[in-house]
Amino acid sequence: VSPVIFGVQNVIVRSARTSDPANLMAIDPESFEKVAPLDDADFVSSDVKTVLQRLRRDSEAIFLETEMAAFLRVGVGDPIHVLLVRGTEHQIEIEYRVAGLFTRLPGAPEGAHALVALDRHLATVPTKRPDYFLASTDDGAVLESVRKSLASGPGSRSDLHIASRETMLTTDQSSLCL
Repeated sequence: VSPVIFGVQNVIVRSARTSDPANLMAIDPESFEKVAPLDDADFVSSDVKTVLQRLRRDSEAIFLETEMAAFLRVGVGDPIHVLLVRGTEHQIEIEYRVAGLFTRLPGAPEGAHALVALDRHLATVPTKRPDYFLASTDDGAVLESVRKSLASGPGSRSDLHIASRETMLTTDQSSLCL
């Protein structure tokens, strides 16, 4: 299981040229590596192992989606500013350095534009809790047992939404226009 902070247009990213709302994904590299279906082909500037190592050791590292980087006119090594928890009393802008580029990130329901380490995000915005947890198992019975347990426990008292790859794929496919 891996905690994830993610939201649609949950930040503003700003370069020396321009700024734009973006979908930021903050992950714990250690646990994310164990549950996310990562593929080297998703990263333009390096492989998955290098990306996760960089996020572990460099709190200022940010990886950008290729189209976002092109729009902002930034490349690897360039500084970028990220406005977190925008529109709230906890709003804060912090600087990152572009560590690499990606084409897509698994585990981001609406598509991510930026990827950072969870530790720095939580240290900067201590009021923020993970938006969801990404989990993986090879045993469908275990998955169903966990889903039922969560639905009857914490999920029965809150707006907990439990989704699997199958239900998320069905949701994604139903919104496709042919």
